[in-house]
Amino acid sequence: MLEKTLYNYAIRLLARGEQTAFQLTTKLTQKYKSLTLKSVLSGELSQDNNIDIIISHIIIKITEAGWLSEKRFAHAFARTKITQKIGPVKILYELSQKGLTETQIHTYLEDCEAWQEADWVALAHQVLTKKFTDNKPVIWPKKANFLQSKGYTVEQIKQALKKNAHANPNVNCNQGYIIDES
Repeated sequence: MLEKTLYNYAIRLLARGEQTAFQLTTKLTQKYKSLTLKSVLSGELSQDNNIDIIISHIIIKITEAGWLSEKRFAHAFARTKITQKIGPVKILYELSQKGLTETQIHTYLEDCEAWQEADWVALAHQVLTKKFTDNKPVIWPKKANFLQSKGYTVEQIKQALKKNAHANPNVNCNQGYIIDES
């Protein structure tokens, strides 16, 4: 009964969107705790089930059925974040927080079309022009910090700042920040 309830819950979660095994395990564990709390409060004493084995079994069944794919999750996640103009550093970090190992992340993103075709400098430049639209002189460290918070690498930030300086020649962007021209 408990396994069927958790299995159906997992299917409902996956119907709403891709998940990693780690995320699904966490949510199933929370659901189990919620179910056991309800049964204790209602006066029903539940059996002492080994929840880790039950959840592992559910994850294996769902993966074998093709409903759970961490590769599909990584591709969808990367596409969404690139669309939101989030940089590669932040995307990689967030994928690791979702329970994927560094090896899995790099393997999955290696054949992700959106990841391979992303022009990170152009995206960083778009983020800059959207954030700093008023042509007021803003010192480069403020812009660089902003791009860094969005997850762009130092090299991408340098190139985007140079591109931004060329796009806005009336703005003195060198104030307080020197970019090595070499």
